[in-house]
Amino acid sequence: MDWFMHHPVLLGLVGAGVAVGYGIYLTWWLLKQPAGNERMQEISRAVQEGASAYLTRQFRTLSVFAVIAFGVLFLLPADSVKERIGRATEGKKNAFV
Repeated sequence: MDWFMHHPVLLGLVGAGVAVGYGIYLTWWLLKQPAGNERMQEISRAVQEGASAYLTRQFRTLSVFAVIAFGVLFLLPADSVKERIGRATEGKKNAFV
């Protein structure tokens, strides 16, 4: 138990490596499976089309929010342009120096 307390980064890296390896294995296994009959492939294409439309809409919405948030933060009072832009790096000393 003491070993785990003294090596948390190594433990995290090993856990991450196992997770990535398992993900690669599952991808390999899934790609080996048959594509299914014509009806299953038709449903798959419809799901992919819907997912693509959903993600496109989400990205557009998030982009608008990000632009508005940046604009609001930029318009807040500040001593310099560097300070206005650097608000996003709060906590990082001298980010633009």
